[in-house]
Amino acid sequence: MQAALPIHPVLKSRSAIPSLTQVVTEYLYRYVRALLTQRADAWVARQDRLRLIQMGANDGIMADPVHEIVKQAKVTSVPAEPVPHTFMRLARTYES
Repeated sequence: MQAALPIHPVLKSRSAIPSLTQVVTEYLYRYVRALLTQRADAWVARQDRLRLIQMGANDGIMADPVHEIVKQAKVTSVPAEPVPHTFMRLARTYES
């Protein structure tokens, strides 16, 4: 049985009745996270190196479906963020 996926951080702070955009965002977030986790686990099991280039990585945490996968060292990641102040938060997230 697959573990329950976390609720998208943006949706935690919204009203009790989500909009269609919020519902679609939540669905896509969970789907992408589950798919990436499944694929990463399969690659790790085969002892392949998984490499990821993430464009628009934001701060590396908020609305990031690959954050946990990257932190668990399942992938080699190159996150990119064009907004300077957000890039600084991204750099702090992955500085270690």
